[in-house]
Amino acid sequence: MMQMFSPSSLIIDVRDHDYGLGGCIQNAIHIPHFYPQKIINRVNNSPFIFIYVYCQCGLNRSVKIANILRENCFGKEIFVIEGGFTQFSDEFRQFIV
Repeated sequence: MMQMFSPSSLIIDVRDHDYGLGGCIQNAIHIPHFYPQKIINRVNNSPFIFIYVYCQCGLNRSVKIANILRENCFGKEIFVIEGGFTQFSDEFRQFIV
């Protein structure tokens, strides 16, 4: 989990209408899931190696975007935050802003 907050990691919040409900994961950037090309460009043009993607529940939007990133972003390790923001915020409240 600490790798997620390392200098070589990028955290992307892909929520849309529910963005900001209950807060956000510390250091995450927000790009809604309906802008996949914008997310791809951000990842490909970043120096980050480890990419963490989350949505509210970690079931649909983040999984879809992670799969798109795996197909289009080489040299990156793509992860979905299991359980999404809901589970993460329950378990790691200290990392919520």
